[in-house]
Amino acid sequence: MVINGRIEELMEKRMFVNIIQNRCVVIMEGYFEWNEKKEPFSLRPKEGDHFLVAGLYTPDNQVIILTKAATPELAKVHHRMPVILSH
Repeated sequence: MVINGRIEELMEKRMFVNIIQNRCVVIMEGYFEWNEKKEPFSLRPKEGDHFLVAGLYTPDNQVIILTKAATPELAKVHHRMPVILSH
């Protein structure tokens, strides 16, 4: 099962070719990332808000969260992050 998909590889990876049109938005209250020392970091938006994250869904209704290179401030924790949509 694939959980994350690199947005820059969507058109190259065979597993995504048949589902590229199956786009969805995942509403998240937050997410965790682990640094190199395997320490968890909880990442949340401002209080009362949520993240809208780009995703793809498969024919059997699995969801793949799209990821991209982390912003400079998040790169201190992890080198990737979800593709967060503006709202």
